[in-house]
Amino acid sequence: MEFLDKLIVAFAPKYGIKRIQAAQAVKAYYEAAKTSRLHTVKRNSSDPDAVTKPALESLRDQARHFEQNYDLGRGVLDVLVANTVGEGIKPIPRVKGKDGKLAKEFNAELKKLYINWAKKPEVTGEFDYYSAQRILARSLYRDGEVLNQYVEGTVAKLDHQTVVPFSFEMIESDYLPNDLEDDRKGITQGVQKNAWGKPVAYYVYKSNPDSSFITNVKDTKKIAANKMTHLKLMDRIRQTRGVSIFASILNRLDDVKEIDENERVAARVAAAMAGFIKKGSPDLYIAPTGDDDYREMEFQPGMIFDDLKTGEEIGTINTTRPNPDLIPFRADQLKAAAAGSNTSYSSISKNYDGTYSSQRQELVEQYASYGILWSYMVANFAAPTWERFVNTAVAAKLVDTSDIDMDTIHDSSHTRPPLTWIDPKKELEAIEKEISLKIVSRSDVIRRRGGDPEEVANKIAEENEMYKELGIDSTVEQPSEEGDAEDDEDDEDVKTDDNE
Repeated sequence: MEFLDKLIVAFAPKYGIKRIQAAQAVKAYYEAAKTSRLHTVKRNSSDPDAVTKPALESLRDQARHFEQNYDLGRGVLDVLVANTVGEGIKPIPRVKGKDGKLAKEFNAELKKLYINWAKKPEVTGEFDYYSAQRILARSLYRDGEVLNQYVEGTVAKLDHQTVVPFSFEMIESDYLPNDLEDDRKGITQGVQKNAWGKPVAYYVYKSNPDSSFITNVKDTKKIAANKMTHLKLMDRIRQTRGVSIFASILNRLDDVKEIDENERVAARVAAAMAGFIKKGSPDLYIAPTGDDDYREMEFQPGMIFDDLKTGEEIGTINTTRPNPDLIPFRADQLKAAAAGSNTSYSSISKNYDGTYSSQRQELVEQYASYGILWSYMVANFAAPTWERFVNTAVAAKLVDTSDIDMDTIHDSSHTRPPLTWIDPKKELEAIEKEISLKIVSRSDVIRRRGGDPEEVANKIAEENEMYKELGIDSTVEQPSEEGDAEDDEDDEDVKTDDNE
């Protein structure tokens, strides 16, 4: 206790105790919040839009550069798209009739219309529904955001190209002006919001902003928010625009790319072996008198140097390339990049060394992360698109809803890219155990594998009928227990091959 504190406590005990407690509270403050000689505090207390606005275009352009010019950048996007969209997120209608049971015939009609629509659902006619999903997801992860406009019913100069008069238009984030601000109208970075912060309209350029000089609001068109989907990657609440998934790892990727290039050049130099002639001590050196004294010796297998002068000897340039320490260093950098890009290290590095348990652990953990992005795509694109498709089909009277419970008209489930099998035998045994214990249903397993249970059941029934007509035994022979026992080994410490 300081002398002043003792003095205050002697004359005013209550005030003195409060003063001491306040001083102790200051000392107990979070050390991470204190600036010291060894620790510099880095702060970010800005509004989320104030942070993204100056960096949005730069981050987007850099991310596109990495995709175009760096194999690792393209690989990260490929992995994300493959594990969140894959072959495509397919809707499975679950509409019920007024009797509370699944309306099988109605669902079948919806599927039939959907199959026709999925061939050319996009206004340009260049993409089917699943390739459109993949390019939307790719743009979302690379650019941080992408827009999608829905066009329903009869529209001038637009051919829907499908039975159901419903299409959508994919719009890159470049078309949403980053510098369009109007406080009176509530417009922030091209997005108009109400008092609660809900988007009510989007102002997008009528043509590609990179092909002409566009700065005037007259060069934009206003699209109501109920006709638009704005997919974006956000880190903060009420963040208006999305930021590339590469944002936190761009510097690391740039460094790794430069190191890779430098090491390749160094390895090429090392491969071009060269030698030199050591002249000996300075007193033995004789300066050349003309061009005749210039000597060049070409390396040949098994060659003998017999033209060396007094005091000379042949030396070679020793190199440490390729650098043996590069691989572990690069692996550590890729692990950090994988953490920042929400991907798995094994997938982006194509390095599948390790035990079955370690690979399985990585796969299961990463599958949950991919599931977050998948659920975002379903909630913000796949499900709304399906609902609009159904509404348009009903409005066009392409389906009969007289016996349908309209409260369930949008009910559906959506497929997800399956969890990859590392050891099919172990995976199948686990699935068999789940079904036998009635933990999951066969339909759950089929959906988990990215399939439609009803479609799978119909195909099995068709196959069984075909085999029966041809007189082929369609029963599957069960493996013997002895064979199972021989294969039942502990793989904890056994190395697996690349994609076993």
